[in-house]
Amino acid sequence: MGLFSILNGKSQNSGNVSNQIIDNALDAIVSIDKNNKVFYFNRAAEKLWGYSEKEVIGKNVKMLVPQEFQPNHDEYVNKNRTTGQNVIVGTSRKLELVRKDGSKVWVSLALSKTKLPDGIGYSAFVKDISEEVNAQQRMCSDARFEQSHPTKMNNDKMLTSC
Repeated sequence: MGLFSILNGKSQNSGNVSNQIIDNALDAIVSIDKNNKVFYFNRAAEKLWGYSEKEVIGKNVKMLVPQEFQPNHDEYVNKNRTTGQNVIVGTSRKLELVRKDGSKVWVSLALSKTKLPDGIGYSAFVKDISEEVNAQQRMCSDARFEQSHPTKMNNDKMLTSC
């Protein structure tokens, strides 16, 4: 039996298997209910934010959101629920998160909408992209240095977004 058959409930153990797959995913997965309360927080999310599942489950998701978005976060989410206008749902964006310990991490965040038995929820799929962002910043820094020192110019590098 294929993986999709198992995940679609065509096996006695499908719940257990799908839970294991999601729990052990490399990317963080956070799901919220109709009241913006976290009801799912996988192991990768614990590692990324530094909070345990127990610290987050049942709390408003804005505790995980960058501080500049927190004051209006519920309003944004609820507007999406009521209007159906998906401004960021179904897209991906880069942003900097603050972990429990105050350290910062660059992530790629993708959101999806989920129809729950009692309303509309959302899931965030979050990947740590700090290494990629740091590498891009180093390349840009190197390019600026080379441009300021023409004798050291290296034409082998091609930068797209510095």
